[in-house]
Order: sequence, then C-alpha cells, then structure tokens
Amino acid sequence: MLNLLIVDDEQIMRKAISAIVKKYIPEISHVYETDSGRKAVEIARQKQIHIVCMDIKMPGIDGIEAISLMKKILPEAAFLIISAFDEFESAAKAIRLGVKQYLLKPLERDEFIRTVYQVIEEQKSKMAQREKELRLTESISVLQENLARQVLYALMTGSLDDLSGNSLTGLEESFAYGGAAFVISIHTLPEQTREGRVWIDKTERAVCEFLGARGGVAGRVLENRLAVFASAGEPEKKGEDFVRRTAMEIQKRVVVPPGGGAVVGAGSYVDTPARMNLSYCHASQAAEREGRPGLHVVFGDETTSFPYHYPYEMEQEIFRAIKNEDGPLAAERFSELFSYIVAYANGGNEFIYRQLYIFTIGLERLRIEKNMEGLPGMGLEYMSDILSMYKWCEQSIQDCVFDLEHRVAAYSDNLIEEAVSYIHEHYDQSITLGDISGRVYVSSYYFTKLFKAKTGKTFVEYLTDYRIRMAKKLLKENLDYRIQDVCEKVGYSDKKYFSKCFKKITGMTPASYRDSI
Repeated sequence: MLNLLIVDDEQIMRKAISAIVKKYIPEISHVYETDSGRKAVEIARQKQIHIVCMDIKMPGIDGIEAISLMKKILPEAAFLIISAFDEFESAAKAIRLGVKQYLLKPLERDEFIRTVYQVIEEQKSKMAQREKELRLTESISVLQENLARQVLYALMTGSLDDLSGNSLTGLEESFAYGGAAFVISIHTLPEQTREGRVWIDKTERAVCEFLGARGGVAGRVLENRLAVFASAGEPEKKGEDFVRRTAMEIQKRVVVPPGGGAVVGAGSYVDTPARMNLSYCHASQAAEREGRPGLHVVFGDETTSFPYHYPYEMEQEIFRAIKNEDGPLAAERFSELFSYIVAYANGGNEFIYRQLYIFTIGLERLRIEKNMEGLPGMGLEYMSDILSMYKWCEQSIQDCVFDLEHRVAAYSDNLIEEAVSYIHEHYDQSITLGDISGRVYVSSYYFTKLFKAKTGKTFVEYLTDYRIRMAKKLLKENLDYRIQDVCEKVGYSDKKYFSKCFKKITGMTPASYRDSI
C-alpha cells in the first residue's frame, strides 16, 4: 500500500483531492494534507511518502522549491504538480526536477484518477525492482557468509580438502609461508551481558581491517569469541617471533568493556594451512586459562592443557530453540557448540566425531519426546570428514524444526476447533486464557499465537465478540429481560463493563440497541 501527500494552500482543493483518492483509489492507504511547502518538507522527514500532489504557487516556499528539498529526503517518491498557472517556466523547472506529471486546475476527476494510477504503476514497478535487488544482495551476502564460515571451519578442523578449488587455492597462496591461530575471548560483567555483542563486533571489525593488509581469516565462533588465522606472508616473518608480534598487534585492536576483561590466546606457529587446526586448539585452550579483568595475552603450545567437559548447557539451548521452532537461533547455538568441541580436538577427528555422536543421541531423544520419526539414515557413522559431520548435524537440526512445525500445523486446526467449541459452550461462565490453553495442552503463549493465526483475533477479542453476539440475540428475543439479566447470562458480572464492551462493538449501549429493535 502507498501513502500520498497533498500540498495546496486552498483547503477546498485539498479536501476535493482527498475525497477522490479515498473513494476511487483504494491502493492509497493513507492521505496526508498540508497547506505549505515548509510543512510538506517536515512531513516528508516524518512519514514514508510515495506520491506527492503539489501546487506550485503557495506563500513562502513554493511548490518547485519544496519539491527540490523533498527530493533529497524522498529520492524515490513520485511528484504530481497540480496548478492553475499554465506557465512554461514552472513546467520546465518541474521537468528538470524529474516531475513527469503536470495537471491544470480546475481538476478533471477522471484525468486525475488516470494520472495517479499511472504514477502508482510506476511506483509499484520501482518497489518491485528494489525488492528484487535487495533479495539478490541478501542472497549474495548469505552466500559470502557461508563461504567464509566454511573456510573458517576448514582451518579450525584441518578439513581443507573439503573446500572448493578457488577457496583452497586462495588459502594455500595466503598461507604459503605458514601462520598461526589466535583466539580472542571477551568477558563482560553480568550487567553488561546484553551489550556484550557491541565489544566483540568492534573488535572483529578492527581485527579484520588489520588482516586485510596482511592476509588471514577471522570470524565469530562463540558469542563472545573470535577465531583469527593470521598469515606469515613472507619467509622472514615466520616462526615464534611472528606469533608474538602478531599477538601484540591483535591486542592493540581488542575493545575491552569497562570493568570486564579480554584475553588473546596465541597458538603455535605452523608451516602449512593444513596444520592450522593444531594452532587453533593451542590458542583456544590458552584463552580458557585467563579470566581476570583487563587485557592479557596468553601463549599456548603442545603442553597447553585445560579440562574438557561436554557442553550440556549449549546443547540444552539448542534444544530449547528447536522446541520454540526458532531454526536460526538453533543453528547459531550449534555453531557455538561445534566450535567449542573443535577447540579441544587437538587435530583429532575421532574426538569430534564422538562428541557430535553424543549430541545426535540427545537430538534423537528430543524427536521421540515430540512424537517425531527418528533421524534420517546415512548419519555420522558414514562420514569421514569434519565439515560433512557439521553439515549433517546442522541439517538434522533444521529438519527437527521443520518436522515440529509440520506436526503442529497438522493438528492445530483440531486444537483451535476444540477451543472455539469450548468458548461457544461456556461463554456464560468465567473463562481465562490459562483455562482454555490447559484444556488443549499447550502453553498460554503458544495458544495465543496459534489462536490469532487461525481466527484472526486474540482469545479475548473472540470471546468478547461472541458474548456480545449472544447478548444481542437475548435482547432481541427476550424483551422482558433486564440489562442486568442479559449481562449475567453472557458471562459478565459487572453491568458497567458489559455496557462498555457492548458499545465498543455495536456503537450503542444495550438499552439503545433494544430501543432500536
């Protein structure tokens, strides 16, 4: 739907145009009016305007000047000039500003309607093209993010053979002289948890800018953690000196939250990208050893050791997201769980396989709990590379979300039918949201969401509408009933509240309704 602004210092003209638009052009959802160019510019700043009907001759800022100013605020808006002054100079100025439509007063209704519809079609075409461009940009962005994540995971797990030719060639060239992995972990105070992403985002931008000139890859692996793979770049820069210098450079770019802390875990130098997963494990475990306030650098190597515990809390967050049918959140949390497991693998795929197998057992249990069929065949036991394992688990999570949505959709019609039947049978009694959601065995939150989707109304709106419908029937068929009697027979104990609800829906009080009958 489109919004239209009428700018004319003659009130009768504004009202006439507004009446035509509201009666004959339903594609226009909102019509705004103003009597001056200055006010039109202010409205343009505050509202989303798609079409402007502009008079030329107005006191103060005239129509041409107003269009010039509004074009800067609403570059995609269409302007239609309506003026009693058939002046070539004004028309020429309007054309230079991109105005394609110029109508003369007195306005001829049918011509105006045809012109506005022509403008509407042009605006719809522009909007469709912009939407297409936005979808294309979004698709490219998602593709780039997926490719970047694949490269990041390939370095973390040593699964470079799973990358496509161009990505693998680029990595081999970038890390021709080796490099090292670094893990940046940012710790916030409890009250800063919600703002924690700000600090990690700033750090990520600064580190990526640093890597841009030197070569390397960086990306988020946990909510508060970045993995950084820095390239040595030149033969003389390789070795442990390179690790120390790079760690110091990265340290300069870490943004530490007030009162919080951050650590840069530095992994050992490796001579090929295929061994970068070992450096990552050293860096990740080194980062685990530091939790003090302030900013610290900790160097890890083969002797670095930190006790591993299966991430049950992360697993439960994934399962909660699945139950809430939140696929994106479940995928994000699984990415964090996977990154945590890889950090302790020390280059051993068998370790990662065992941990993911534990996860799939929990996923299978969730499916059984929710009365879904078991996971599809060809699972982890048939896979030899880590990235395939990751993708299979990720797809299994999305399948769970899809199957849960599908299963709910299959029985939701019956569920809502049962709820509606209960309302029709017990509208004269006290009914609460908790009562009715409990009867159909779903949470109040989910019932509210489902009821609105199926009926178009909230539970309270539906119950109120039905009660008032029954009240109207009683008032019409039983003239000897008092208003208080009707009030009680449709489930209300308060006569004033009943009358208020009745008037809100019918536009009149119960007494006035009976009188009208």
